[in-house]
Amino acid sequence: MTEFENQLEKWGKKVAERCGKYARENDGLDFYVFQSEKPKKENPDLLILGLNPGGCRTYNEQVEKYRRGKYRETLDDLCQGYNLYVYTDNNKITIARTLSKIFSKEKMKNILKESIAMNLYYFNTKDGKDLREEDEDILKFCKGQSFNVIKLINPKNILTLGSENPLGANEEILMGLLWRGEYEGVPVYRIKHPSACWSDLDCALVGEVIEKLLDMRATKDLSSFIQKAKEKYKNYRFLKKEIILGKIISLLKQFKEELSAYEEKKDVMRFSFANDILQITFHNDKKPYLAIRHKEFGKEYQEKHCSYEFEDEFREVLIDENFEATNVWLGRKFIDDYAEQVGEYSSVSNSTMALAIALDVMRVVTLCNKVVV
Repeated sequence: MTEFENQLEKWGKKVAERCGKYARENDGLDFYVFQSEKPKKENPDLLILGLNPGGCRTYNEQVEKYRRGKYRETLDDLCQGYNLYVYTDNNKITIARTLSKIFSKEKMKNILKESIAMNLYYFNTKDGKDLREEDEDILKFCKGQSFNVIKLINPKNILTLGSENPLGANEEILMGLLWRGEYEGVPVYRIKHPSACWSDLDCALVGEVIEKLLDMRATKDLSSFIQKAKEKYKNYRFLKKEIILGKIISLLKQFKEELSAYEEKKDVMRFSFANDILQITFHNDKKPYLAIRHKEFGKEYQEKHCSYEFEDEFREVLIDENFEATNVWLGRKFIDDYAEQVGEYSSVSNSTMALAIALDVMRVVTLCNKVVV
């Protein structure tokens, strides 16, 4: 056993003993540290730091029902056993899906796969806000031990997730998406939480910038690159999406035979098509998107898992056209995603993007109409 492994094992036993004692005595929540395998070597390329594990089981329940009476006592007991942030056929959680899109290039995939993933606090909750109900002393213990083990692991880079900012990543690089800082000489990057709403373009932009930052680190070109990234993204973000949506609707209203029953309510606009079976909805909110589902879709459809005529055929069309299926929509696309199709996002005009989206919509409408003929 190396000196690093020896120190890590001692650290794990200390954490397991303190957190286990607290959880048993207070019938408290289950806990663990690493969302990946245990660290095998120091100085990895990337350490990912989340707030705390998701879940709601008590420690006693976890031990009795799922751990065959075995308490968490060692470092191994504090580890997930696989990297929860890597998207696979057996791990399709939203966080992993978003991170896989950000780390999509081959080199980035390997960095994500080999990353050490851990939590700042160790007790699982349904929502990070629920941590406030835990004892202040045990949370201070967790936070202090996290800082200790980060120092021991000594990563080359750290990525933190969400609005919690324990390591001081305050310099905004991409508005609302990516921030940068430094913790004891280690570059720190913070992103909007991966479980939040991300478009494919957001992921591509952040991935592109993080890849360069990981490569460049402290080179003389870093400041220049960061400034260019800020300007590039700022130009894109200042596209007036309400104007784009208005132009899309104007274009689509010309297709009276293919689209029918237009309605508009506040920030929502809808057309019906495919023999009035389907409805396409445009949502004009902070993340404007267009989405398609059955016209009579309601809560009962979701809860009872109802199906309707041609559902599989419609779904297949939308998947082929790169729409994302959700539990509410047969298919959805964010307006942002179209910028990738029509050119450099910093120079896309409103009219060009509106035309690209309208053409894409009409192609999908035509294909779905053919299904019902």
